[in-house]
Amino acid sequence: MPNMRYTLKVIPSRSGNVGRIHLSNSASLNALDLDMVRFLNDLLPTYTNGIDGAPIPVEGEGANNTAPPSSALKAIILTSCNEKRKAFCAGGDVKSVYMAGMGLNDNEHDIHAKLNGQHGYGLENLSTANFFREEYQLNYKIAAQSLNIPQISIWDGIVMGGGVGLSVHGMYRVATEDCIFAMPETNIGFFPDVGSTYILSRLKG
Repeated sequence: MPNMRYTLKVIPSRSGNVGRIHLSNSASLNALDLDMVRFLNDLLPTYTNGIDGAPIPVEGEGANNTAPPSSALKAIILTSCNEKRKAFCAGGDVKSVYMAGMGLNDNEHDIHAKLNGQHGYGLENLSTANFFREEYQLNYKIAAQSLNIPQISIWDGIVMGGGVGLSVHGMYRVATEDCIFAMPETNIGFFPDVGSTYILSRLKG
């Protein structure tokens, strides 16, 4: 896909007939930001639909070679950079969403002049709305993946919020003894999103 949007916080690769997606935002416990959501939205169709796109690194022998995504894939494995087994994905990057809503970034300390002190007003293409809209689109893509190319997510450490949405709609989850599962959004006055009310209400037991 020539218009694919890249970020170093998500590392795709292939090992034989297995497509791998590695979250690499360890400084924020692999929390999802808008760049990561956009890259995953662009990347997943290349794995599941066999669309010709940007080369994906091939692991193992000849690792410097690359191969295009292919419908010959048999599975997708989702893992994370997990120092000291802390987190698979701690959810959405709430700080980035908040800063965007306030018209701030990491290098600014004053509210954007257009906001006039009002949270979330006055900015075109507000990143807060973009984040949630595109995150939910990503959740739908995962839920609609081909049954012939199952997604297998390795839950090691914290799995919360957006991390649940990245994985719970796939076919398989493998939870380690260090898995901590939560939907903490209700503590900040937000509803349990990413389709979690559908999934949690249908759990057995």
